[in-house]
Order: sequence, then C-alpha cells, then structure tokens
Amino acid sequence: MLIAAGSISGDLGSDVVGATAVGGDILTPIPSAGASTVSVGVYADGAKIATISQANVIKRLPSGFLARTWEIEAFGDVDIAQIAMATTVDELKAM
Repeated sequence: MLIAAGSISGDLGSDVVGATAVGGDILTPIPSAGASTVSVGVYADGAKIATISQANVIKRLPSGFLARTWEIEAFGDVDIAQIAMATTVDELKAM
C-alpha cells in the first residue's frame, strides 16, 4: 500500500550497499537550547567522592583518599573526547 502511494521516503534499491546506516534514522536532529549538560561522577573504591558539571575546566578532587580503584561515570548531551586525571596540574598540561 505504501509503495503504491509513493510514501516510503525514497526509492527501492537506489542506495549502494553500505551507504545507508543500519539502525539509523532520517529524523532531523533537535537543535540544542544553547546550554550543554555534562555530568562526571568520580568514585574512589566504590564511593562517589565528586560530581563535576563543567566541561573544559580543571577541577581539584577532595583530598584524603588512598583509593586503590578509581571509576569515572560520564553522561550528557555533548560529545566527550577525553577525561584526564593526574596527581598534579603539570601532569595535565603535559597531556
């Protein structure tokens, strides 16, 4: 029925194999409202010790943790290319 009505949003067999994303969509992206949201949680031995909500800034973590296992949890509506942790600011500058 849809093919006869011409409402399938394209021609059958017109794409080259591999040119169309499988599982993708043809929806128009919703533009950002201007403010980006990012939240990074830092865990030391399973306990959350800090939440960072600013991107592209150096944030000092609370002191006094001799943790053996560190975990990072990140989410937001922006692409995150890198998260870096170091013991000094000079180490961060060298990255």
